[in-house]
Amino acid sequence: MTEGRTRRLAAVWFADIVGYTALSTRDEDAAMAVVDEFQRLSKEAVGDKGRVVKFLGDGALSVFDSTNHALESALELRDAFAASEVARRHGCTLSVGVHMGEVIQAEDGDVYGDGVNVAARIEGIATTNQVVVSE
Repeated sequence: MTEGRTRRLAAVWFADIVGYTALSTRDEDAAMAVVDEFQRLSKEAVGDKGRVVKFLGDGALSVFDSTNHALESALELRDAFAASEVARRHGCTLSVGVHMGEVIQAEDGDVYGDGVNVAARIEGIATTNQVVVSE
């Protein structure tokens, strides 16, 4: 392993706003309000259970030491976003993928590798307001 990188087992969730692309083409200000709400709620849901690694447009990547913490956080985020007046007003929901696997953590705190890839792929099969968890 290259210096400055650590390979470890971690629970990862990748969350994405469903309906964001259509909203952003119609109303850029509304789309940004939804993203701001999503980022705020993501930070609250993760809290001290894990760490939000980064926001990627209308998506977020978070890591945890425990699958239970990742799942609790993902469900909390899904429920809070579904209850959000901003998200409801603009017809946006979330889909989330959760996976426990090997990640590589860079010195700057970014994570990548199979654990991240699988979480992002299973998020892609989640339907509206669904949290999909790998086996």
